[in-house]
Amino acid sequence: MAKYKIFVDGSSGTTGLRIADRLAARDEFEILHISEADRKDVNARAAVINQSDLSFLCLPDAAAKEVVPLLRPDVRILDMARREPERLQRSMRLSVILKRKALSCGLQLPPAVQPSE
Repeated sequence: MAKYKIFVDGSSGTTGLRIADRLAARDEFEILHISEADRKDVNARAAVINQSDLSFLCLPDAAAKEVVPLLRPDVRILDMARREPERLQRSMRLSVILKRKALSCGLQLPPAVQPSE
């Protein structure tokens, strides 16, 4: 059986490290990596995310927003950023983008999480 390819974008931060460590212990996952030199290069990050079956975005909003438009429509991503109340509105806009991307891939979303814009 082929392993699921997982990429943790922002794996040098606390959340990313914890996710990567937990997944690395599992046999069914292959953790994809990016070089230290490329981790701030949006095109290099997008290339690795596009190779993955699932990517975790453990990034500030700006870094997450800059990479999303470069991704294939069928890429599965989870945004793991913690949201402060004043950043919630920006997060909701990003969430709408990600939900539309999920719908364009043919994923079925429950009515409670359908994009409202």
